Amino acid sequence: MLFATAWKEITLLLRDMHALAVLFLMPLVFVVIMSLAMPDDSAEQSAPALRGALFVPADSLYNRTLVHYLRASEQPVQWQAMDNDLAALQQALRERRLDVLLVLPAQADGQPLEQTDSRLLLAPHVDTRQRVLVQAMVQGNLGKVRLFMFLKDARGASGDEALAAVRAQAEATTAKDRLQHDYLFAGQPRATPTAVQQSVPAWLVFGMFFVLIPLSSTMIIELQQGTLRRLQSMNVAAGALLGGKLLPYFFINQLQFVLMLAAGLWLIPLLGGTALVINGSFAALALVSAACSVAALGFAMLLSVLARSTEQATALGGAANIILAAIGGIMIPKHVMPPLMQQVADVSPMSWALDGFLQVILYGGGLADVLLPVAALLAFAAAGFAIAVRQFKKRSGYYG
Repeated sequence: MLFATAWKEITLLLRDMHALAVLFLMPLVFVVIMSLAMPDDSAEQSAPALRGALFVPADSLYNRTLVHYLRASEQPVQWQAMDNDLAALQQALRERRLDVLLVLPAQADGQPLEQTDSRLLLAPHVDTRQRVLVQAMVQGNLGKVRLFMFLKDARGASGDEALAAVRAQAEATTAKDRLQHDYLFAGQPRATPTAVQQSVPAWLVFGMFFVLIPLSSTMIIELQQGTLRRLQSMNVAAGALLGGKLLPYFFINQLQFVLMLAAGLWLIPLLGGTALVINGSFAALALVSAACSVAALGFAMLLSVLARSTEQATALGGAANIILAAIGGIMIPKHVMPPLMQQVADVSPMSWALDGFLQVILYGGGLADVLLPVAALLAFAAAGFAIAVRQFKKRSGYYG
């Protein structure tokens, strides 16, 4: 009887082309549009370095040290030239052959540090984000040089000894910073998702939760037409009836899962976007997909028994889905939300599912890494099913 009920649901669904379009075409269209339209954070991170030049009016320990620090540190500028013709460098900046020009001071050895004066010039086309990064980098290196010169004077070291110490310190600092970064961020988010890494799981979750529209429609129609009472008279158990209704939609959700992954892996690159990169376990992805489907079905069943008409179910279900998606990081990625909204997002089951998918896709997680979002989704589903079954029996008089 379970499979007979499931086949009945499949037959009804195949006759409803609008429902199929909502379940498959809608999330696919969103994935394609958002993957191609969203700015790609990884592309910004991998953008070519700014073209920089240094004007060095005097050969001094201060300037040699600053040049060494600038070239040794990780930074958004590639220092391509070092010239003594300031007018030519400024002209190159105006003609966009350069992005950044740093004018070092006419600093003679032995001159007090207070008299140093460096000027940073940026081309008008350099955007605000790059300007902030460059200014922070230059200020940081200027501070390091000033501190070094102060310590050198205090210790009485010669210029050559001091510059050799600078090189050793720069190499040690770079290695230390890298080790510290790896230690501090081990096991923590190491990147923001690309457009396709955000869009594929986000709109997959949104599409999964939209099973409530066809499921609630058939459930309410059968309640209104007395179909469920006739099935009860045939001694069809409530478990077989509800299980037969839910099973087809669970497999539909898994078909959505396969379709969205295929779109990210092959369709988006064909359209000029970035291919989906999955860094973790496919088994963990499948587990999150199954848990998300169960949570979506529990939510759909709950709304189905609470609504009094198909129109009410469609309106309430559509509105609830959109609200959960809006606050859950589906429509707006959580990493760009302010801290308060990131906390609000945690109340949405769509956010839990998205976190589980990103844990695998972006951070390389395995089965153990998705247990928390999976447990939250299953708990949400259990609560939804428990209330739904109770209301279903109360409303239909079905005690089989």
